[in-house]
Amino acid sequence: MACLSSKKQKHRPRDLPYPHIDSRISRKYPAFLLLTTLLTAFGIFVALRSVLRASIEREITKFGEATVESFAMTSVPLILRYPSEAAKRDLQHNLLAVAKNPDVLNARLADNHGIIIASLTESEVGTRLPDFLAAPDAQTAYVDPANHTYMFHSKIRYGPDILGTFVVTMSRAPLEMAIKRATQRALIFTAGIAAVVCI
Repeated sequence: MACLSSKKQKHRPRDLPYPHIDSRISRKYPAFLLLTTLLTAFGIFVALRSVLRASIEREITKFGEATVESFAMTSVPLILRYPSEAAKRDLQHNLLAVAKNPDVLNARLADNHGIIIASLTESEVGTRLPDFLAAPDAQTAYVDPANHTYMFHSKIRYGPDILGTFVVTMSRAPLEMAIKRATQRALIFTAGIAAVVCI
């Protein structure tokens, strides 16, 4: 009997020599998981916001460029008849039609010398377009962050000749509002992901 008892004692499981290490890891693991989840969710949020911003800005740019190109095409007959009073009246009427869009802040039409011949801002008539808009190789779209606006422009062409330049200034407020709404949705989405992972 004594021999059997000694064997049982010999094979009895031994206590862990450092039990505090096990509990320390178990305390650290949830914090590590939470930190990893939050960092992942933040990365998703940043990526979604960037994609949404680029998509919305691309659509606004397409709309602005289409607007100035359409106006430039329809203005060719009027520019050819300028400076008749009828041509002046019709050009101003076309500018007012463009201004019906609430996002349009200003619209200007310049001749081939860069002199503004029609504008929603009457005081600009007779002045020159800024050089960066009147240049032959000017970009079709510019962003003015200081004034929260876009400037879209298109050359008015008649065959190989440039008759003038049309410029429309549009507010960036719709973009900023759309990005704000998209940011809120992206934040809710990523917060939901974080909540699900942490459950």
